[in-house]
Amino acid sequence: MKAALLVEPGRIEVREVPDPVAGPGGLVLEVEWAGTTGTDLKAFRRGHPKIPMPGRFGHEVVGRVGALGEGASGWTPGERVIALHSSPCGRCPPCRRGQTNLCDDFEKRLNLGAFASRLAVPADIARVYTFRVPAHVPPRRALFLQSLSCVVHSLSRLRLEKGERVLVQGIGCLGLLHALVARLQGAQVLLAARRPERRALAEKLGFEAVEVDDGGLARLPGRFGARGGSEAPDAVIDAAGTLPSWQAAVATVRPGGRVLFFGGLPASVSVPLDHPRVHYQEIDLINTFHYTPKDVSAATKILFEGNLEPERWLSDTDLGQLAGAFAELEAGRALKYAVSPGT
Repeated sequence: MKAALLVEPGRIEVREVPDPVAGPGGLVLEVEWAGTTGTDLKAFRRGHPKIPMPGRFGHEVVGRVGALGEGASGWTPGERVIALHSSPCGRCPPCRRGQTNLCDDFEKRLNLGAFASRLAVPADIARVYTFRVPAHVPPRRALFLQSLSCVVHSLSRLRLEKGERVLVQGIGCLGLLHALVARLQGAQVLLAARRPERRALAEKLGFEAVEVDDGGLARLPGRFGARGGSEAPDAVIDAAGTLPSWQAAVATVRPGGRVLFFGGLPASVSVPLDHPRVHYQEIDLINTFHYTPKDVSAATKILFEGNLEPERWLSDTDLGQLAGAFAELEAGRALKYAVSPGT
């Protein structure tokens, strides 16, 4: 079968690899669509500690059940499912505390390789994190379950209250998902980005969007008063993931407010912190990673039962054009791709 391999940063090759075999309790999926993510883009751009090179990559997948391993039950060949890319061990201290997203064995339990014709799904993921896609849900919409689960977890840590004013920095796929879910939770949402086409997209979704200045700071409307003042946003979500955007988030939020760092930085980057502001104005700095079963359950309900249509943001491509798709993502000319195996 065909699979895309990330050989080194900036270099993708499509190769013939052995067909996967369903392990005990597991599945093999006939891939219909795989989705690109920010993590994939980081790996393409500079490598990633959790994605070996050369190796298969991609971790968002929707497909049809093709084969069942010994002991696998409850699945019917041909039915459409979405399988997430990891599962908690359930035994380590973080798992026992309910922090399954911080599982000690997280890196050992990743299932990569969605950019391919077929994908084996291990038993633990088949049992915990594989879901039937309802007939009324377009398969390309289902691709967003993993990203939306991360967003639900992120916002659960922010603890938004109805009516709070939230600034989302960065109008990419994850920034838009944060804005949409925050609005569902009753927040007043403002978005900020450099690119005018991204601001136009946010406005089409019914949001107010503002420019970002040369220093990475959002140009707040007058009703917010001075940046960092008492009328500034109650919370700032950084989905841009740059050093200037992290610093801008701390500088912008009101005293007593919260900053949520969703977009991560390279490990080599040190963050100069305005510690007098954080300390004396009680700015809460919140980080977030991955998701828990509770988050996935909530995200499934939003995606499968609500009226979100994030598939409208997708561009389509196939394995043979994957390298070009990542170049488009790198240049900011696309938000996210749905990747088919092709012929």
